[in-house]
Amino acid sequence: MAQELAVSAGVAGQMISTTATLAMLSGLILPSLLKKLDRRQMILGITLLLVLSSLLTSVASNIWLLLGARAH
Repeated sequence: MAQELAVSAGVAGQMISTTATLAMLSGLILPSLLKKLDRRQMILGITLLLVLSSLLTSVASNIWLLLGARAH
């Protein structure tokens, strides 16, 4: 991944760590913010966001686009 994005292995590793940290924080915060929404609508919205994120990740040409796509 680092070679394809023309970054060092350390930067690629930090990108993965940043994504995991953001996933943990959103997992802690989002349930309390979204508790009033219908569960089906919430699951559909999150699924659509995941699909969009995956599509953007697949075409990312640089580390910043990849980080933005994975930090949904």
